[in-house]
Amino acid sequence: MSATILDWGMASQQFPGETESGDRCVVQVFDTGALAVVIDALGHGPEAAHAADVATRLLEQNAREKPGAGYARRGDERGRTRLVSSKHDLAGDR
Repeated sequence: MSATILDWGMASQQFPGETESGDRCVVQVFDTGALAVVIDALGHGPEAAHAADVATRLLEQNAREKPGAGYARRGDERGRTRLVSSKHDLAGDR
């Protein structure tokens, strides 16, 4: 017999006038637990969608790591802050 460890769902709506949003989620279930993350990128439209996509990929690729392990916030010359992994160079990801 197998039990469901987590039931989940997600709803998202883009900002009026935009075709994309920065809302994402990552849900991965493991034998010993689950990872559930809500991503709400700052801003609207394509830039927010891109930031959310980068965060989603980073979290999916490292879902089994201890929370916070290998991640850091990095600022750029425009004052923007990014979540980056010490294992992956995401600076040129756009």
